[in-house]
Formats: sequence, structure tokens, C-alpha cells
Amino acid sequence: MRHLIILSAFVAATFASFAQSPTNSAPKAIVGTWQWVRVDRQVIPYPFFMRFYSDGTSASWPAPEGFSTTNGISHGGYHFERGYLVIETSVDKSGPKAKVEISGDELTMVSCGETNRLVYHRIIPDLEPGKFLPGHPSHGPPDL
Repeated sequence: MRHLIILSAFVAATFASFAQSPTNSAPKAIVGTWQWVRVDRQVIPYPFFMRFYSDGTSASWPAPEGFSTTNGISHGGYHFERGYLVIETSVDKSGPKAKVEISGDELTMVSCGETNRLVYHRIIPDLEPGKFLPGHPSHGPPDL
């Protein structure tokens, strides 16, 4: 089970770990801060956040070791294409894709070819990258 959580953490971190891009046609519903809370039915025991901006950029924290980061924050770009969230890498603007469903304050991602459902909850008010919820200090990046 730990392997599944570690693999899912890698997938989640990958969504915001690539070079920034100034273009986007994203639905407004994704804009904001989201906390990863579970994969399938497994609760995520450590804080991990993603923030999507309306200009097509994103940030995630705490970023796993080995990812391009600034002070533990990974920055990236994204856009939507035919209903899929597309991660823009510095090499490939049509990089990794995930089906995204947003229902109220819950965002679910299923990457192409995967069967795991990564579930995030909206954080209001938005957190600035690198910040954590009161009473929930960082325990560092997820183990990969």
C-alpha cells in the first residue's frame, strides 16, 4: 500500500513540476489552492498542496527531492485540451495528461492509463506557495 501512495505522490508532484508556460484555456473552476487528501480510499498522511493560477501557471509544495524547485516549491504550466489537464514541459507542450473532475470543493485527477483517483480539496482562502494550514506544519516532501 505504501508503494501505491508513493507512486501517487510522484504523479501528483509531476503535475506541477515542469517549466512555466504563459498560455492557458483552463476552466476557472480549477483556479485556486488544493490539498491532496487521498488516493482512491487511502488518506494522505502529510500535507501536499497545488495552486493553479488563471494565467496557466501552477505551484506545488512541498516538492519532492530531485524536482526543480525554489525553496521547496515546484513551479509549472498547464492547459486543458479535450477535457484533459495537460502538463506543459519545457520539451513538450503536450506532456502528461489527466482527466479532471471538479465537484464543489473536490477535484479528482485520473492520469491517462492509470486507474488511481487522486482527490484534492479546495483550500479557502488560497494559500501562498510554501505556506501551510494553521496547526499543520510541513513534514517535508513526500517520500518517492
